[in-house]
Amino acid sequence: MAKLSKAQRECVEAYNSFERDRIIYGLKITCIPEPPKRYKIANFGFPEEDRVFKTIELPKIITVEDDKENSVLSYFKGMTTKEQAEAIADGVDGADIGEKEKEFILKLYEYRTKGYFFYNKDKLEYITGDHWYMLNALKIDTVATVNGIITRVEGSPKFIDAQRDVFLHWQQCVIDRSCYGQMLITRRRFAKTTIGTSILLNNATITPRSRNGIQAQNRDGAKDIFDKVVDMWRKLPKHPFFYPTHAGEDNPASRLEFREPRKRSKNSKYAIQEEVLESWVDFRATKPQAYDGSGLSRYYLDEASKIEECNLLELFNVVRETLAIGTIIAGKMLVTSTAENIGGKTLEQFKQLWDESAMKTKENSPLNMTASGLHQLFIPADYGYTHDFDEDGDLPDEYKKPTVDRWGYSDKDQARKVILAARKNKTGSSLIQFIRKYPLTVEEAFTFGISASPLPLEKIQQQRIYNQQLFMVDDPIKRGTFVWDYDKTLPQVRFVEKDDGLVYLNPRIKPEDLNQITRGLNGLTPTRNMCHTGIDPFDHKSTEGGGFSKGAAVTICNDPKYFKKPCVVAVYHGRPADPKIFYEDIIKMCVYFSSYAYIENQKPGCVNHFVDEGYMGYLGDDVFNPNSKTVGISMRDLKKRSILVDRMISYVNDNVGVLDEANQVYSDHYFDFLLRDWYNFNPDGEAWTKYDLSVATLLALIGLEKPHYTPPQYKLSDFF
Repeated sequence: MAKLSKAQRECVEAYNSFERDRIIYGLKITCIPEPPKRYKIANFGFPEEDRVFKTIELPKIITVEDDKENSVLSYFKGMTTKEQAEAIADGVDGADIGEKEKEFILKLYEYRTKGYFFYNKDKLEYITGDHWYMLNALKIDTVATVNGIITRVEGSPKFIDAQRDVFLHWQQCVIDRSCYGQMLITRRRFAKTTIGTSILLNNATITPRSRNGIQAQNRDGAKDIFDKVVDMWRKLPKHPFFYPTHAGEDNPASRLEFREPRKRSKNSKYAIQEEVLESWVDFRATKPQAYDGSGLSRYYLDEASKIEECNLLELFNVVRETLAIGTIIAGKMLVTSTAENIGGKTLEQFKQLWDESAMKTKENSPLNMTASGLHQLFIPADYGYTHDFDEDGDLPDEYKKPTVDRWGYSDKDQARKVILAARKNKTGSSLIQFIRKYPLTVEEAFTFGISASPLPLEKIQQQRIYNQQLFMVDDPIKRGTFVWDYDKTLPQVRFVEKDDGLVYLNPRIKPEDLNQITRGLNGLTPTRNMCHTGIDPFDHKSTEGGGFSKGAAVTICNDPKYFKKPCVVAVYHGRPADPKIFYEDIIKMCVYFSSYAYIENQKPGCVNHFVDEGYMGYLGDDVFNPNSKTVGISMRDLKKRSILVDRMISYVNDNVGVLDEANQVYSDHYFDFLLRDWYNFNPDGEAWTKYDLSVATLLALIGLEKPHYTPPQYKLSDFF
């Protein structure tokens, strides 16, 4: 046995360490086949610098034309003879292409349908058939330097690991009989449209009777994508394997059809082969019923988070049925959005569809299917991110390292460094727009919806962006529950961490300022005035499938010993089965923080529980109505609501998303779900019950209010 060279040994090592089973965004990937024998794989034995993906070199394509200059047959030069081709064109019985061409086409067919293995740098790689087709058959705009000037040129897409994962995830969706397809969110310039259109074109040009549809945020957007499909089709190699018989139109307006032309055109060339596919690709208006009954094989919905003309969920439910034959899922859909375009009227519907496509919704499904039938995939901005730089320029050396190397592998740490550096000097709307284009987490991708909230949205966004970066390193929030400590003379409360607890805590306040309680004329009362808790309660037991709002409480600390400016230190959000559990939890929360409670009294159960249990001294005064005989806070007064909303606008503006210049850190408002509620809060729109955390915040702000009345002036005679 011959001794292996260094390059061959490296390939053997890559072969032996190859892993077929992977997990991509929670989805187990089992679609990777067994590799061929190691020495039969492309690039075996090549030096590392040459072990890189290469597009396949096709022989020259020769075309036989009829007397009207229409293409009758195309073949590969050197694999089929001219005489064989002419005999086929003349319809000679038994005429056929050469054996070399048959073998070559069979190999290409396996690549397009079963995928392709190759050695790449120090790894063995596998790409799916759809991915191989995009890299080999399609021509796209690429960048090159010509005479020292950067310009657009036509070229083939390059292998990039992030796109490899998208195609692997897609292929797993294709083979999963309980899946309707993929829901994909990416950064800007990820080439998701090229990916989507190549999937449609590959399917339409190889699968008989396949029907491939396109819709987008509006009809014009769908037309643009269809035009891209047509442009890609025109540039395909003019061999029947890639360029099958079509309807004869050079510039189809709304449908690209792979069938025998109904009539010959004097101005257009078309190809005629013995077999026709009877398949098509088209686009339609963004209406739910547009594809109803079409029996689609592949469906591409672009920018699904900004659908302008209909309800996204209604559209999805109609299209999903067109992919099935009876109960069998026969077709697949690709639903995409760039994070930049997450917003608009259908944001909430898009978020619902995204959440219902999570793998966790599949765990308890008797049908082994996610709630939507789709599998979600998010590609962070630092994966597959290409950083353009000038090696001879004046950038610091730390930013000159490529974020994607020549083999197509991502350096996520370097990409993150570049992206964060680009964020560094941006503020306000400029920062938000940049994050919308290049989100590092899926939470960042969903941070940027359109809102009618009167609050300073840019402040909230900046705080959320800072939090996401902070939480990547360390999460300061503790989650748990409050429990009574009965070993003390007066009631005391401990916080216990618990994964499913309803209390979220920023543990900044020291023990000497917690559980400060005494007995007074009104029963038990706090001995501190540093914390104020607003409570939006509920009074009814929850029922299965009920649409009740959650109980909410927000505690604000205004002691400069802990925070330079008032800051939320705790949030309670949830709905225990019995409202009395909620009432007791709120008492414990107020005792723990030595906090006054400002409880909305339209649902009086919580207020009454404080009184009945001897904690009336914890009930904060309504400074807007100091002479009221009732306990709790009424929020029915529209003027009071308006004042409190104004106070909340000022609170957010002054205390949230504020940069501490000395320490280069933002304020300590870490509760992301609270910030989301504030961001969407619309006091003039929908019912306030939808924004229980915002209402609880308004109530907590009462504790920071000065009395809205003039105290009476007493005379000595008034006391005798």
